[in-house]
Amino acid sequence: MCALVLVTAYSCSKEGDAESDNVDFNISQQTAESIVKATTKQKLEYKTYHLKIIGHWVSNHYQEVQSFIDKVNTGNSDYFSVSANYVLNNVKYDESDQNLTKSLTAFENLDGEYWYPTLTFVSPKNRIDLLHKSSDNSDKPIIGIEDVEDGEQIYRGYTENEINELELHYEQLSEEEHSDREIVVVELGQCGEQDSFISDAPDDEFSQCDLNASDTGNDGTGNTQPSTWRLRIDRMTVKQHKENWPGRSEVHFKGFKLSQLPTSSGYCGDNIVGTLNCQNPDVKRISRIKRRHIGDDRQYRYLMKEDNSSNNSDFIFYRIFESDSWPAPIRGKVTDPDAVFYFPNGEYRAIEYRSWQDDYDNPYGLPFANNFSTDTNAIKYNLTRGY
Repeated sequence: MCALVLVTAYSCSKEGDAESDNVDFNISQQTAESIVKATTKQKLEYKTYHLKIIGHWVSNHYQEVQSFIDKVNTGNSDYFSVSANYVLNNVKYDESDQNLTKSLTAFENLDGEYWYPTLTFVSPKNRIDLLHKSSDNSDKPIIGIEDVEDGEQIYRGYTENEINELELHYEQLSEEEHSDREIVVVELGQCGEQDSFISDAPDDEFSQCDLNASDTGNDGTGNTQPSTWRLRIDRMTVKQHKENWPGRSEVHFKGFKLSQLPTSSGYCGDNIVGTLNCQNPDVKRISRIKRRHIGDDRQYRYLMKEDNSSNNSDFIFYRIFESDSWPAPIRGKVTDPDAVFYFPNGEYRAIEYRSWQDDYDNPYGLPFANNFSTDTNAIKYNLTRGY
């Protein structure tokens, strides 16, 4: 299906990159265990290599795939995301295709992180008139695959050529030039087939596989907390997109509490409802922001913390950030003095997150009983304290 790919590695100065000058790097032979030691460029090559194999299969079987998506996309969303494993298993791919099988599992257990290929079906604006036909009368979609150029996320467009190979056709997809085409974005998410849909609501805002805290006090595990007082992100305005079309801003939250000033420095703190796992760099999503909602003041009522006491004085510190998939760098490390949360006694804490960009906001030391609001160049929101 795909030819053997060889690239010449080069030394990269970014933190965490390995130096491997003048070494032939055989992408097809790399494993999840070996790729974590590679440079960022090599990781992106590895990611593109395997996502292209999946995208090639989708393009080759697009009529069957689209027929299946039309059945399961019950909300008729024009931006519908679903687990690639779920689609391929229901369309009955040939399990003897070892390259495809390998690509479906190529991102599992990357240094303890599990990522799964995801398919997002982006429909053209005049979808009903086109009936899945593009402007050049092709019934094949553009396969969009994320890349990074000069530190900025972009999506490159691949199409099948006359000999049925998937080749790069568009260096960067744009809404102005490509919104009349069916596009299938092949990317990474943290939902496997057991989660099936990344989102199935018509407005495509919330994810079934994310641990989103509900307005009723759901802690993400199905349990309802017995507490009374709740702290929420009530209204929020996201002012900046942090990735190019057809991507959407994945606005995530990670936060912790301390009942008193820390006596030593390190990572995280005590869990709150909004965060359940210090080790997970992505944690919970507040919302997947549509491009047309950038700049809109919207109500979210995202549950951050619950407590039995009306006079609780915990220190709260958190990050709101654009979450990106592997191999985006881990930010907020305790070794970065500009990224840690310093407390009045000189001790500090760190919150790691995976993103190509700086975070939206990172306040700390907020007493639980107080309301809070902020307005920056990137984001505006308010916290509310109540029942």
